[in-house]
Amino acid sequence: MDEQNTRTVRKTFKYKLQPTPEHERALAFVVRRCCELYNAALQERREAWQQCGVSVTLAGQGAQLPAVKEVRPEYNEIHSQVLQDVLTRLDRAFQAFFRRVKAGETPGYPRFQGANRYTSFTYKQFGNGAMLDNGFLVLSKIGRIAVRWSRPLEGTPKTVTISREADGWYVCFSCAEGPVQPLPPTGQETGIDVGLTSFATLSNGVHIFNPQWYRKAERRLKTAQRRVSRRKKGSHRRRKAVTLLAKAHLKAQRQRRDFHHKEARTLVQANDAIYLEDVPVANMGRNHRLAKSISDASWAQFRAILEAKAAYAGRRVVAVPPAYSSQDGSGGGWRVQKSLSVRTRLCPNPKCGLVLDRDENAARNIERAGQALRGAVAEAAAETRASPAFMRGSVKTSHLVRRLVAVFQALACPPEWPGRIKRAPMLATSARGASRTELACSQFMRPEITDGRPRCSARKATCTTFSGVSFAPKLASSVPTTVKKSVLVGPGHKASTRIPLLRYSAQRASLNESTNALLAPYTAM
Repeated sequence: MDEQNTRTVRKTFKYKLQPTPEHERALAFVVRRCCELYNAALQERREAWQQCGVSVTLAGQGAQLPAVKEVRPEYNEIHSQVLQDVLTRLDRAFQAFFRRVKAGETPGYPRFQGANRYTSFTYKQFGNGAMLDNGFLVLSKIGRIAVRWSRPLEGTPKTVTISREADGWYVCFSCAEGPVQPLPPTGQETGIDVGLTSFATLSNGVHIFNPQWYRKAERRLKTAQRRVSRRKKGSHRRRKAVTLLAKAHLKAQRQRRDFHHKEARTLVQANDAIYLEDVPVANMGRNHRLAKSISDASWAQFRAILEAKAAYAGRRVVAVPPAYSSQDGSGGGWRVQKSLSVRTRLCPNPKCGLVLDRDENAARNIERAGQALRGAVAEAAAETRASPAFMRGSVKTSHLVRRLVAVFQALACPPEWPGRIKRAPMLATSARGASRTELACSQFMRPEITDGRPRCSARKATCTTFSGVSFAPKLASSVPTTVKKSVLVGPGHKASTRIPLLRYSAQRASLNESTNALLAPYTAM
């Protein structure tokens, strides 16, 4: 069997739900509680680091979900995997934040989600809380919901996501092992230069018209926005006006996506390989004169759709660095510096004499650079596969590096770390909202509570916890602490009904013992 025909891809299928009013209220309830849990978990992580210098992990927060259900019985009405996915989303946000910090990018610390920003929840395993029965979607503790099937599912469903949009509720099935349907080869390749005057220009001279959906919808959006501004805040008429405004934005968004899908499908059907620019859209969007037009073109979304369709059809999409693609001559001419207002390529080289549209010249350069890059990558991959000794050496080197990094981390660990800390979840039991907390720790942390106000002894630090018990990993002088509770209450709840999210776990190890244990394999050689 052909290897290409045995490849599989992961696809997501989206369908419109047809819930009853009771189902809509149940879905909205789950979204509100998930939003509340997300904000509480974020607040715990933020204040744990600010006040105590401790990083709260996903496993630590997930272990507290049973205690959350004891204090807040309404969370028993939500499937456990839905709550677990909320904490997983927050953990992914922090991992992306750490990645941006290490890369030197703008960090973008995770922020609290409002009721209009958190609009979906996910069942992590299909068949466990979410399943299909005779064309109906059966959700645990919600009910049996009708689905408007626009196309059949392909592959094996893995996750189910329920989302709310301006015009109703939708379900997304993420399916693995979707069969690839390769198209017959055409022997054609093309380069694409994206732009604003024309949405894209191909290397064969074809220009794709830019529909500018947002520009066309601006008059309708302006009218809808003015309607919202005239309504009184908090009124029923304002909510209706906001819904109409959201539907107007949603229509322009769907028109743009539909255009991208159609153009990407046309390109994939006609070409075996497609080369395009690796455009830094985020940086280009900082140009205030062109930001609206660049966002309206949405080059990044078009590239994502094109790559997905190419993978499904067995085609190739190669991203090329965009440097000097418009300034170099595609006919082998010289590099000419010119502004964006110059739309025609005039090569000053007398041997070249090329006169060509600027975008078409860039598309030809992109195609040539993509072919060279594709050949270099294939050649390098062949050399790597042909040198197993090099691969074995690289594996050994990376293993040694990991061990050395572990040693350095152990050397950097402060010896006065207070030890293993076990903390019970913060449970709000009294009517006034006071919390009862049990703390079992080493001799460095023995909280003293006098008249309801915690104070630190000479062997404890000046950091505070959320429930009124002092805690810190370093020694300090006796300083009174200020109690700051980690409280997040949902709509319709009193201050005493708060989500209990607080648990720390740190393994105490002696510096010398841990260092000797890590160095033992190397000292024995």
